[in-house]
Amino acid sequence: VLPSRYEGLGMALLEAMLLRIPVIATNCPSGPAEILANGEFGELVPVGDVVSLSAKMKLLLEDQQLAQTKAKLAYKRAQDFLPEKIVAEWDELFTRYMHTQSDWILGKAPNP
Repeated sequence: VLPSRYEGLGMALLEAMLLRIPVIATNCPSGPAEILANGEFGELVPVGDVVSLSAKMKLLLEDQQLAQTKAKLAYKRAQDFLPEKIVAEWDELFTRYMHTQSDWILGKAPNP
């Protein structure tokens, strides 16, 4: 359960997902909604809504099949945030940028 009012990248959320724990988070600015794909890979509740938060907690405690399904989905989604995947994406981005800049410096039109 991640009941944040504000969040950057929810590392605790991702760590729980990697451990195959079904997750619940508040839909605070940035972070959880992106990680959970607006609720596809975990439960999202409005910020400050303790009634909704407790209802989701109760739901996942009582419905073990739903909890297991959410845990599997969470684990799958968390793979998108593993360092080796993120580093590869950053490397590709910087490589493209460097090629674009070198073309510009050499007076060539950048590739779209």
